[in-house]
Amino acid sequence: MNALLILPALLLSCNSVAMFAPRSTPAACCAERFPEAQSPLSVKGGAEGTNLGDVLGNLSRSTGLVVTASSAVSGMLAATGAGLMADAVIPAEEAYSFTESLLAANGFYISSIHGGQTPTIQIVDVRSTRDFQFLAVAPAELDSFSAHPSLLVTVNIEMKTADTRQFANSMRQVLTNPASERIVAFGSSGALQLSGPTTLVKSMIALAQAADGAAEARAAKAAGSAAEDR
Repeated sequence: MNALLILPALLLSCNSVAMFAPRSTPAACCAERFPEAQSPLSVKGGAEGTNLGDVLGNLSRSTGLVVTASSAVSGMLAATGAGLMADAVIPAEEAYSFTESLLAANGFYISSIHGGQTPTIQIVDVRSTRDFQFLAVAPAELDSFSAHPSLLVTVNIEMKTADTRQFANSMRQVLTNPASERIVAFGSSGALQLSGPTTLVKSMIALAQAADGAAEARAAKAAGSAAEDR
């Protein structure tokens, strides 16, 4: 069985892809774009609990991060509760991962639009807009953004042996959001551009590496069989 045909089963919870290059900004150091939190986050649970807008406000005060959103998204954040059953105090070192996990669980993602002295993010609802940026990240840098599951990134990789077009077509069977989850194969060059939330992009890289490894193994086996036949 062709290894590429079984890849969609591994990503049944992911979304669809569009064949165009995402608008991106170059990555700087993760710490430059996401300053460390200086204090814990207090989140109220229950029916009258903290909403996502207030969670982001608390994160902004703790980190100095500037948080922006359209008026429509701001209203949606204010109307969406954090969903905690009881009050919680989130340690400073978990402030980003906690907040971003809540955002992603409710369909919101982060577009990093500025670093430096005034690091700024935009909260976007990818279900209703394509007006956002992907942060261009080198594959080796991706792990440094592991605390940011809702950050939208784009990564370029190379497949040495596997057919990139076949891999991309296989992946598109399970990707369902063309705005935020994209895979582009550049002809027969072996180059792939993967875009989406960091967690999804890391999964796609792992699948691409597995497909490439399987293709290399098949090629080596075929070469060995051909040598034996001579």
